[in-house]
Amino acid sequence: MDKLVGFYKQLKDDEELTLESPEITQVHFEKPRLIPFLKKYDTTMAKIYLTTQRVLLLQLFLTTLSDLKSGKMPVDRESFSGVTGTWFEIPLRLIDGVETKRGFFARLLGGKEGLVIKYKSPFTREVTKMIVGVDSIDMWKMQIESHMFLQVPSARTMPTPTAPAKGYCVFCGVQMSDSPFCPKCGKSNV
Repeated sequence: MDKLVGFYKQLKDDEELTLESPEITQVHFEKPRLIPFLKKYDTTMAKIYLTTQRVLLLQLFLTTLSDLKSGKMPVDRESFSGVTGTWFEIPLRLIDGVETKRGFFARLLGGKEGLVIKYKSPFTREVTKMIVGVDSIDMWKMQIESHMFLQVPSARTMPTPTAPAKGYCVFCGVQMSDSPFCPKCGKSNV
């Protein structure tokens, strides 16, 4: 039996770790708002992992963005209860899209820079945004999209089921039904 110390996550048998953030980074979860351009975020400091089946976040603590900007960090034990060391996972099949936001206009229009991961809630199917401030956002975007493509085959590559082929009437050319008699002229085609 293996001895484990600290935070760990057991991967599935057919799952492999493909990418890991080398540093702890900020992750902003967008809160739904009535007025879309007034965005509000929950911010967590997390370590990010990408496997062949899901995106994993080891949340170290959760705070509001205003507390993070002002430098006020919660120091009491109750502020961290229930969040510290929590694993958050998003299966690749629930990811709706991956974008990169960077530069002055991203800050001006959207508020945050980084890797934007849009994912669906497995219960409500509501799309939520998560903005990850990880380095090498283009590499992360490419890796997540390639794993998404491998996870869910595209509609073009999947065979489409077809109805069983039915013959045509040799007398009038109308497509036949299951009956040996033509639905238009009534003649037997046997």
